[in-house]
Amino acid sequence: MSDKITVGRVVMMILVVAIHCSVVGLRGYDGPAGLTAMFDFFDCYITSVAVPWFFFISAYLMASLRREGGFDAYKSTVKRRVRSILLPFVLWNTIAFLIRQGVNLSPLRSFTGGGREEFDSIWDFFLRVYFEPELEPLWFLRNLFLFTLFYPVFQRAVRVNSVVALVIFCLIEEYVFSSGLIYYGLGFVVAKWCDPEKMSGLLPRFGAMFPLVVGVMVAAYFWVDSEVCYQLLIVAGLFSLWGVACLLLPYAGGLGRPDNIFFIYAAHGIISPYVLKVSALMFDVSGLWWAVLYVVSIVVVIGVCYGGAVVVRTLMPGVFGALTGSRRRALSAL
Repeated sequence: MSDKITVGRVVMMILVVAIHCSVVGLRGYDGPAGLTAMFDFFDCYITSVAVPWFFFISAYLMASLRREGGFDAYKSTVKRRVRSILLPFVLWNTIAFLIRQGVNLSPLRSFTGGGREEFDSIWDFFLRVYFEPELEPLWFLRNLFLFTLFYPVFQRAVRVNSVVALVIFCLIEEYVFSSGLIYYGLGFVVAKWCDPEKMSGLLPRFGAMFPLVVGVMVAAYFWVDSEVCYQLLIVAGLFSLWGVACLLLPYAGGLGRPDNIFFIYAAHGIISPYVLKVSALMFDVSGLWWAVLYVVSIVVVIGVCYGGAVVVRTLMPGVFGALTGSRRRALSAL
């Protein structure tokens, strides 16, 4: 099962990078209408399953590997999450802020259109750099840490009545705080009925259903305007895409190390805006070339981030451990 989770992480990480490498909004974009519609569908449905999957798998693993305990168990879990989530979140947002301030105050600001960012107060600085956050893709880590603080409540609610608990999660997601809670809660619900061994056996079946799920997504994209339908399709896409990824990509290589995945997930938010801005200035994004540029941008961003991970891990292993939450190579418990 650990290999399947690793493959899922790699594929979903690539899709997260794809979200932030969109070239449709670049200056001079003039893509064919058909390709534009295909890209919009891909962006609306396929890439949109990535972050929900990370929420789901985080809760699923927590529920599968950790049973309910007392306050000491809760305190131990929170301490681990401070080291593996909160500390990297603070470090990466600080790095992103310093880099962007440096670029905006240098001659390179002519390429970014930026200037010095000013704050009204220390509280304003805290909100805009660490809560919004400065490194936008890391909103996932912010919410994941907040969910961790309440995980005993979620786990107990699911144990009492999983259907009612899931309905409550959906209502909170829809009317209170759009945060990924529905997918996090889904992880606890699935863990209640499906252990990792059973999930491993079901994934090939989910993968076989991927063409059908995509077909329904296409029909919904053109003819259905329903938030409920959309969320159900995202959940279906989450499982079927994970399943087909495991069928087509049985081994993820060095890219699949949890610490490398985390480093790329965080660093791409710093790298991708500059890759896109340079691309807009240097290359033609009209006609079919925008699609080529889209793929190349994804490859370049992942390549640069992966190279950075290797360099930092080799030269500064302590820093690398802090930036990645000291994540290990495999999930031996699975």
